[in-house]
Amino acid sequence: MEIITSFEMKKILKERLGFYDFKNNVSNNKTFLIKFNKKINVFRFSNYLCDEDVACWECQIETLKKIFLKIIDSYSDGHIILAKYDENWVNDNEKNVELLSIFKNNNLKINFNGGIRTEEKYIIEAFLMGNLKYFSFVHFLIAEKGIIITPTDHMDIFINISDINQNIGIIKKIVKENDELMFVETS
Repeated sequence: MEIITSFEMKKILKERLGFYDFKNNVSNNKTFLIKFNKKINVFRFSNYLCDEDVACWECQIETLKKIFLKIIDSYSDGHIILAKYDENWVNDNEKNVELLSIFKNNNLKINFNGGIRTEEKYIIEAFLMGNLKYFSFVHFLIAEKGIIITPTDHMDIFINISDINQNIGIIKKIVKENDELMFVETS
C-alpha cells in the first residue's frame, strides 16, 4: 500500500481522469451502471432483517464482488488507486473495524486528502465491502486506462470511462456472463 499525497492525487485526477468532476461526481462522458435485473429482489445491507434476507444479501454481495474483481483484473496492471468522495474515508467507525485497522496500521487519519495506491486484494476487497455496507465512500481508479469504478450501498456499480469505445466491450462481456445482472447507460 502506497499513500499518494493530495498534490500527486490532483495531478493524477487532472491528467488521467480529467473527464470526471470529482468534486460534484459528474462525468463529461456517459455513465454506466451495473445492477441486478428487475427480477431480483435486491437487499441492501441497511435493510435486511431476518436470516433469510442475510443469506440473500450475502449471495448478492458475492455476485457483485466477483464481477467487480473481474473488471479490476481485466483492466489494471495489479494496482488500484482509491479516492474518497466523502469527507472521511471511513464512516460508522464502531462497525468498520477492518477499514479502521488499515488506517491505524498505516498511521493515516480517516480524513486525509490524498489517495491510496494498492495491489493488495484484501485492501481492495475491504473498501469494496465498505462501500456496499455504507461504511466507506471511495472510487476505485484505474488511472492508466481512464476508468472509475464506484460500487454503492444500493447494490450497484457505477462505471465512468474516458475512452468508451476502447474499454466498454470487456465490461459488457463480463456482465453478460451473469444473468442476474444488467448493464445500463445512465447518461
